[in-house]
Parts: sequence; C-alpha cells; structure tokens
Amino acid sequence: MKAALENMKSQNETKTQQIAEVSGKYQESLHTIEQLNITIQDLKEEIGQVRSENKAVNEQLTTTQAELENKPGVSEDQVIPISAWQSNEFEAELNTQINSLGLNNSLQPASKIKNIYKAIAKYFKKQLASREKATEQINTEYQKYMNTVNKFLVQLSITTEVEPVNSNEFFGKHVDQRVISAISDVRSCHDDLKRKNEQLNQGIARIMDTCGNLNMSLGGSLDFSLTMSDDIFSEIENQIADLKSQVSDLTSQIGKKNKKIKELTSSLKSTKRKGDSTSEDQKMQIKRLNEEKEDFQNQNEELQKNIQKLRWELQKVKNEYLDYQTAQEEAMEELKEKFEQQIMTISLDKAKIEAQLKEQIRIVAEQVNDTTDAIADNQDQITRLKQIVEEQKVLIVDKEHEIERLKEKNEEAIHDLEAKFQREKKQIIESYENAVNELREQLESSKRDFQKITKENEATQKQLSQAKENILQLKKEKITTEHDFKSKIEQYERQKKLTESASKAKIIDAQKTYTSQLDTEKKEFEEEKNRIYTTIAETFKPFFDPGDKLNEKSLKAAMFRARDEIQRLTETDTAVRRIVNANTDQKTDDAVAQVVIRNS
Repeated sequence: MKAALENMKSQNETKTQQIAEVSGKYQESLHTIEQLNITIQDLKEEIGQVRSENKAVNEQLTTTQAELENKPGVSEDQVIPISAWQSNEFEAELNTQINSLGLNNSLQPASKIKNIYKAIAKYFKKQLASREKATEQINTEYQKYMNTVNKFLVQLSITTEVEPVNSNEFFGKHVDQRVISAISDVRSCHDDLKRKNEQLNQGIARIMDTCGNLNMSLGGSLDFSLTMSDDIFSEIENQIADLKSQVSDLTSQIGKKNKKIKELTSSLKSTKRKGDSTSEDQKMQIKRLNEEKEDFQNQNEELQKNIQKLRWELQKVKNEYLDYQTAQEEAMEELKEKFEQQIMTISLDKAKIEAQLKEQIRIVAEQVNDTTDAIADNQDQITRLKQIVEEQKVLIVDKEHEIERLKEKNEEAIHDLEAKFQREKKQIIESYENAVNELREQLESSKRDFQKITKENEATQKQLSQAKENILQLKKEKITTEHDFKSKIEQYERQKKLTESASKAKIIDAQKTYTSQLDTEKKEFEEEKNRIYTTIAETFKPFFDPGDKLNEKSLKAAMFRARDEIQRLTETDTAVRRIVNANTDQKTDDAVAQVVIRNS
C-alpha cells in the first residue's frame, strides 16, 4: 500500500511537472501571439512603405513618359542643312531652279528632291532635244554632201567609161585607183591622138609641097594630068579638110576633156583627202563614243552595285532590329515568367504557412481546452488572433491586388512604349523604303537616259566632228549628276545614322527603366519573403536550430518538430487522464488535484 502510495506520489509529481511544462508552453504561446501581433503591425508598416514606393515609382514613370513625349525630335535642318540644297555646278538657269526649290519651306524634303529631279530631267530633256535637232540638221547636210559626191562619181565613171561607182565603194573598196587609171588612159589616148594629128599635118604639108614642086618643074605638062586629077585632089583636099576639122574637133574635145580631167582629178584628190579626214574623224569619234559608252556602262554597274549594297545594308539593319526585338520580347517573357513563378511560389508558401499556422492554432486550442481552464479563458484571445490572422489575410489579398494593379499598369506602360517604338520603327522603315524607291526611280531614269544616249551615240557614228562638243557637254553633265547623286547618298546615310542612334538611345533608356523597375519589384518580394521566414522562425524559435540556414527546408523541419512535440504532449495528457481515471468532461488538472488530495 505504501509502495502504491509512493508510486502515486511519483506520478503526481510527474503530472505536476507536466502541468508546469504545459503552463510554460502556454506562456510561450502567449508570447508567440504577442510576437505575431508585432509582426502583423510590422507587415502593415511595410505594406504602407511598399505603397509609398509604388506611388513614387508610378510618379517617376509618369515623369519619364512626359519627358519622352516632350523630347524634341530631329528637325529637317539638322538632317539636311539649307546649304545642301544649293548648287553652282549646273547652268545658271538650272542652278536658279534648284536653289528656289531647296529654299521653299512649304515643301517637304521628299517633295523637294522629287521636284529637283524633275527640273533636272526637264532641263536635260530640253538639251537633248536641241542636240537631236542639231544632229538631224547635220545628217541632212551630210546626206546632201554624199548625194553630190555620188553624182560626181557617177558622171566621172560615165566620162571615163568605167563601171558606175558610188561613195561607199569609192571610200570603202579603194575604187579610186581604178578611176585614176581610167583618167590616165584617157590622158594617154589624148597624147596619142595629138601625136597622130601632128603626123598627119606633116604628111599633108609634104604632099602639098611635093605637088607644088612638080607643077613648077613640069610646067604645063601636068595641067592635063592635074586637070584629070582635079577631082582626085579635090576629093583628097576634102578628105584632108575633113580630117583637119575632125582633128581640130578632137583637139578641142581633148582640151576640154583634159581640163575636165584636171578639175575632176583635183576635186577627186580634195574629196579623197576630205573623205579620209572625215573618215578618220568619224573613226576617232566612234572610238571615243564607244569608250564613253563603256564608261557609262561601268558607272551604271557601279550604281547598281551601290544600290544593291544599300539594299543589303537596309535588310541587315532590319534583321538586326528584328533579332533585337525578338531578344527583348524573349527577355521580357522570361522576366514575366520568373516574376509570376516567384509570386506563385510566395503564394504557395504563404498558403502552406497559413495552413500550418491554422493547424498549430487548432492543435494548441484543443490542447488548451483539454489541459486547463486558463487556456479556456484565453479562447477569446485565440479568436482575436484568428481575426487578426484573417485581417492579415485580407491585407495580403489587398497587397496582391495592389501588385496585380501595378503589374497591369507597368504592362500598359510597356505596351504603350512598345506601340510608340513600333510606330517610330515603321516610320523609319517607310522613310528608308521611300529613299530606296526614289533611288530606284533615279536609277531607272538614269538608265533610260543612258539608253537614249547610247542610241543617239549609235546614230551619231555617221555624224561629223561637230558632235565632239555635244559629247564633251554630256560628259560634263554626267559628272555633275554623279556628284549630286553621291551627295544625296551621303545625306541619306547621315539621316539613317541619326535615326538609328535616336532609336537605339530610346530603346536603351526604356530597357534600363523597366529593368530597374523589375529589379526593384524582385528585391521587394525577396525582402518580404525573408521577413516572413524570419517571423515564422521567431514564432517557432524553440523548435528552430540556430545553426541551420533560414530557408524553406529549415522552416519545414521546425514545423515538423513542433508537430511532434504537440503529439507527445497530447499522448502524455491522455496517459495522465487514464492514470487518474478522469471523467470525459473533467479537466486533467482537476482530476490530478483530486487524486493528490485523496492520497494526502
């Protein structure tokens, strides 16, 4: 009996110690509730601070947007100065037209360039028309000259009794030797006829002398014979007279022919010299025109290569811009995903912590209800704690709504900036495409002009040396046009670089702004997460190992240790109630006290 009593005393002491431990844990729970209240107050202050920081960020964003909207754009004078529209390399009339168009402030740069090219094209079309008219006149005169030469050659061939010859055969097939040989034959025939005429005159003179001597020597003996031969002599004299007349006619004809041959020979020589010089000049002119044609073709090829290079560079810039935009979109998507994952992780952690807190509060409430009346008296405090927790939940929900609102606002700002950037990009691309189209039109115009000039050059291969000045003038105009074209390309390159630098600066500024904002939001969420972890660690300080690192794993381990301790206390309370035979509605400390009183 005594042993049983001692055993009961020892159990009573054990129960008393357990009650003291439960009371200490209860006091610790009260202290934990006070710390939770302090933590809730700190969270409220932090929420207010976060709201003020978000307000400051929104004000800064508004200020930045206003600065971007009020930022002055690139003016026309900065891209294309007034001095670029002035030109002194053309004729005075064309320079005046170009300067008046360039100084007209009512026209846009594209309209100025278009009207200037129209004025240049009109001026040079007028020049080409005058050149064509002069060329036609030269061709007409040249044709008249060739017709005269053809007539002369035909008459000469008829006179010299050779095959008919035209100017092309005369200058191209070396028929002049044949004509000269025919003239030489006529001259030799004339000399032969002259010599025969002299011989006949000498023969007739000798016959007359012989007849006179015979008449004198024979006296009248020959009268009969002479009378008989009067008819013969008269016939002979008639024949001699006829021969003399024929000889004189032939002599006069030969003199006329010799004179005409000399004239034809001198004319032929001068015509040949002139034709040789003209042919040589035409050959030199054709050679020079072919060289200039090759120069034009080479310059056209270089222009084609430059335009192709500009197209390639424009396409390269477009591809780089698209790659940069794609990278930016991917980076923004990754940041959004990370941001959403962090929010989701924090929400899950918050839900887990709330569930664990609810579970611990429920277990502590059950344990307090089963352990002592004092804990029952503090039910109101636990209810208030629950209300505070619910209020904290409402605050957390408000904070989440505030975060979502800020997120939507930031997304709207990002969307507005992206839309603005897209508009600027579209404007830049349109300006480049307009510039390329204008260059293409200029190239096509130059190509048409070049083809026209080429046709004219092919037509002027038969012209005279007067076309030299026209070709030199065209060459000078071509050099001036190339100089203007190069200056326009340099201006477009400067405008392109200015636009690209401005766009890149805007993109970098927007990227820095939103990167800093995202970093700030990320830092705030990390700080809030660390504060929640710190609050939980302080709340479950007895179950937290100071040597462990403060993270999700260590917090879960502390929660598990608290759960095991509560289960152990619950099992101990059940064993004590079973030992003291406590009733169902009887409290554990009351049953223990009754046992102690009975045993004492």
